[in-house]
Amino acid sequence: MNPGMRSISGSLCSVLSLTILVIQCSAAIDILLLMDGSYSIGKGSFERSKHFAAKLCDILDINPDRVRIGVIQFNSKPEVEFGLETYSTREETKEAIKKIFFRQVWPLHKGGGTEIGTAIKYMLHKGFHGGRQDVLKVIVILTDGKSQDNATVPLRFAKNSGMTIFAVGVKHPGWKELASLASVPSEMHVFYAAHYNDAVNGLYTTLTQSTVCSDVHPGPAGIMDCSVNLMFLVDGSWNMGLEGFLQAKAFVKRLLRFITTSSARLLVGFAQYSDNVCIEIGMGQYSDFNGLFKAIDGISFNGGKTFTGKALQYVAENGFSEVSRMNVPHVLVVFSNSKSHDSVLLAAQHTKEKEILVLSIGKKYIQNQLNHIAGDAQLAFAYNEPQELYGKVLELRRKICGFNTPDCFSKSLDLVFAVDASGQVGRQNFRQIKGFVRNIVSHFDIDKDLTQVAMVIYSDKPRTLFNLDSFDSEGKIKRAISSGPFLDGSVHTGKALKYIQEDTLSIQKGARPGIHKVVVVITNGQSSDDIVPNAEELRHSGITVIALGMADTQATALLRIAGSRKFVIPVHSYEDFKHYEINLVQKICEGKLHLSCF
Repeated sequence: MNPGMRSISGSLCSVLSLTILVIQCSAAIDILLLMDGSYSIGKGSFERSKHFAAKLCDILDINPDRVRIGVIQFNSKPEVEFGLETYSTREETKEAIKKIFFRQVWPLHKGGGTEIGTAIKYMLHKGFHGGRQDVLKVIVILTDGKSQDNATVPLRFAKNSGMTIFAVGVKHPGWKELASLASVPSEMHVFYAAHYNDAVNGLYTTLTQSTVCSDVHPGPAGIMDCSVNLMFLVDGSWNMGLEGFLQAKAFVKRLLRFITTSSARLLVGFAQYSDNVCIEIGMGQYSDFNGLFKAIDGISFNGGKTFTGKALQYVAENGFSEVSRMNVPHVLVVFSNSKSHDSVLLAAQHTKEKEILVLSIGKKYIQNQLNHIAGDAQLAFAYNEPQELYGKVLELRRKICGFNTPDCFSKSLDLVFAVDASGQVGRQNFRQIKGFVRNIVSHFDIDKDLTQVAMVIYSDKPRTLFNLDSFDSEGKIKRAISSGPFLDGSVHTGKALKYIQEDTLSIQKGARPGIHKVVVVITNGQSSDDIVPNAEELRHSGITVIALGMADTQATALLRIAGSRKFVIPVHSYEDFKHYEINLVQKICEGKLHLSCF
């Protein structure tokens, strides 16, 4: 077996989200945020802008001698919220951003329009309020779309003056509108605030690659280690079209920029296919990424019919050449927007037999085909608009790079899910929770010597759905989760925790002595019994307890279960559960890493 393959099939838990990375840009930079406060953006989207701004502060070394941040809110009339010299620490800056209120002006004719040109002119006239001479000037425009005045001339003047401009889309802006505002290349200066981590990380990436942030403190090893053989297989058929092909090439470069900031141990290849397959760039042909990006730019669109199955078969046999390292994962990223003229099922199976991890990217109307190519819906990335596509960069990087540090998946774990199936949750929401748990299981290497999983559902009484030693495969566990019945009734979380301690985590039910244990409680509403004694008993036994549930109704109850905010995940709606998948996996593995420090 390819030694890198266990890494591929393991968990994502070595990957830490951007919000906890200890990465800082310590160069001297003045950053001015221009926040759209127009009528069209609305209070909700304005709050998202503030959230993005706060996230940005987390990766910058805010200090009077290094990074300074100022904020201007604009509609038809720009106003300085605070100058660059006002706050000297990250905490002060974030608190000030939090306190900014939406200066809503209702009718457009009274000043509520989106006038980016006016805001840039104001900034140019007033200067960077509190800024310094001879340091890099960065403007970050957070807006919902096209300027209602002429912004071309002032933006050109700002860029020609040496200012770097980022455009961050809030709400539903078009890519072209944002690209017209930002510095070039647009794929490095245009982002979407809906994807906080992707946007902040992209901004950070661009700054570091511009050699501005020369003094960078790297993050944890889990994010630094991206040692893979990576092949891109891009649809070059008539159905894909020239525009789609160019968009795919731009996306490949964007993804590589994200990956290459954290690793120099990456071998990359690029193939184009239609009727036939052409390996445009051999695996590891370029050792420097500037040369690689120029080579990608130089690849011409071929055209032809779409034979994805044939292409998969060919690349599985020929794409990962003798140059490829056999002791690291082989990853194939397939980018296609076309229905294949041949079957992809057998070819996809062949790639798996060759121990190649396949990720698929394409339009949503071929979602089933993407799932078949990847072999797992979790490895298929579908989109409708370019902004959705660029929002998937961070998750793709995690899939590609997140399997190289063995801190979690190569160690043994007994993992128990305690799922609230009471009337407070409701039947439909219970189905969503089960789907969420199935997705979490996909991140672990199910094996009697590695990760064992059990699941308890509860309302008035707890009920074992399956024990730790019941199943030794991911598929069996997922089928058992799907069969779990909705119980109705009231919530007795304390009783469920006691049951898990005495029954589920007993040696008779498959628990292994000396193996770390994690209990994940997913619940809604206040428990009818006392949670604290049984939760404390679990934690005092060395068991990590993670609580995930509704933020608005039971934040205190979640904290009582977990005992630490570090292991609490508050979620605002059941529809949002899918956004917390990586967060939960990370916390499960944090619990293991924390234990290993004793």
